[in-house]
Amino acid sequence: MCLSALIIQHSYVSKRFIFGIPILLLGFVATVQAQSLQWVNVVGPSVGAVNCFAVDSTTIFAGTADSGVYRSLDNGITWVPMNGSLSMPSTSALWAKGESLIAGTFIEGLYRSENSGTTWDHIATGAVDYDYTLFDNSGTIFAGTLDSGIYRTSDQGMSWQQINNGIYLWDIHAFCAIGGILFAGTHGNGVYRSTNNGDEWSSSSGGLPKKNFIHALAACGTTMFVGTHYDTVFRSTDSGATWTPASNGITNAYIIALAASGNSIFVAASDGLYRSTNMGDLWVRDMQGIPDTTTVLTIGVSNGAVFAGTSSCGLFRAVLANDDVARHSTSAGISFSIVPNPIASKSTIYYTLDHSGEVTIDLYDPLGHEAMEHLIGEYETIGTHEAALDALNLKPGIYECRLRCGDQQNFAKIVVMR
Repeated sequence: MCLSALIIQHSYVSKRFIFGIPILLLGFVATVQAQSLQWVNVVGPSVGAVNCFAVDSTTIFAGTADSGVYRSLDNGITWVPMNGSLSMPSTSALWAKGESLIAGTFIEGLYRSENSGTTWDHIATGAVDYDYTLFDNSGTIFAGTLDSGIYRTSDQGMSWQQINNGIYLWDIHAFCAIGGILFAGTHGNGVYRSTNNGDEWSSSSGGLPKKNFIHALAACGTTMFVGTHYDTVFRSTDSGATWTPASNGITNAYIIALAASGNSIFVAASDGLYRSTNMGDLWVRDMQGIPDTTTVLTIGVSNGAVFAGTSSCGLFRAVLANDDVARHSTSAGISFSIVPNPIASKSTIYYTLDHSGEVTIDLYDPLGHEAMEHLIGEYETIGTHEAALDALNLKPGIYECRLRCGDQQNFAKIVVMR
């Protein structure tokens, strides 16, 4: 939907000045993509190992090795523990949807919470005790385990079904889905694929070294990436039928995790964190702010922010450039965009509310510090509103704009360049 049509559909449009931004006009894309991210150790799980993430809209969960589960309601800026009755602090996998949360452990199987982690119930033991990963494929949750293969649930973890038909090595470390095809990475027998939601599996390892250990899978658009133990990164552009090496810039390292956001693909390797902005043609080490003495174990992405969970220094957060995320952002109840963005001197925030409430807009700098507080703070009605930007006092950089209406919120990126 074009912006003009969006505004015409609503009868009430409000205007006010907030902040303005002088910005670079030419050569922006290449400049931003070449910049390193600035990683900041966040308050919350700031020490120890972080093993996994789960993202549901603007709510993010992090699972740690020795302090249970943490939750963030502000896109990863602040975190609080949500362990309730969770007796096993070592969390290896997470899944989240609304207030429902499933935590996988290496020893005690699966736990389930129906109130975002306030209380927990032990739901699965036995074969699902050693859980590596959880993956949601259109509402069906898959669990990858050590030596027991793949389990599937369609009732948010109340019952589980083992589904290993066609898989000949049952040590599952990763899942991914693209174009209606589900993929599973094994620890020793390459990649498998299923076209019927896991009922049957077939090998999908053409071009991959034999008997390779698959640690990670990720999709960026129609391109898939696989991270291996011995041969770094491979790429597929034909839904996993064939794979070709895509590790230029990564040398002598095994791959631990993969994630994609916009046009950025991230690789956690044994020798550091890498990033590619050209679909894996070239990888550049991107560790500014993360100590070289720690290892990145997992990567999460949410609403223009990226998170790195480390082996000994907790969780780090970075803000992606606006070219890496959508210029128009939508979450439950709130839709907003910034036009133009990047901007020369002035721009406009257009935001649409499906409910009335107290609206606030806050701005955060690349380090996660509050740059401007409550740029708007007043009651707004249902409809589309607009606000002019005027921020001559802001320093150049990438800013995160947070819009909140009642208990709902959404995020977008603003880039200031002079």
